[in-house]
Amino acid sequence: MQYLEFTVCQDGKLLGTSPIMQQAIDAAKGYATSTGEPVTVTGYRDDGKQKQVIYNPDGRIEKIWELF
Repeated sequence: MQYLEFTVCQDGKLLGTSPIMQQAIDAAKGYATSTGEPVTVTGYRDDGKQKQVIYNPDGRIEKIWELF
């Protein structure tokens, strides 16, 4: 299993994409802190499945593992 791409979204708006997990995580944390709203990172795997993590402005993380 390998991740192909990560998307960073807030309130249904695409903020960016990256093939690098840590880059997407850092961007999500930064956006969440600066806007005061949660940011979602979705990882797209080579087996067709997706995994999501929500980064909250207070530093909490919510994991929503298997989407599809």
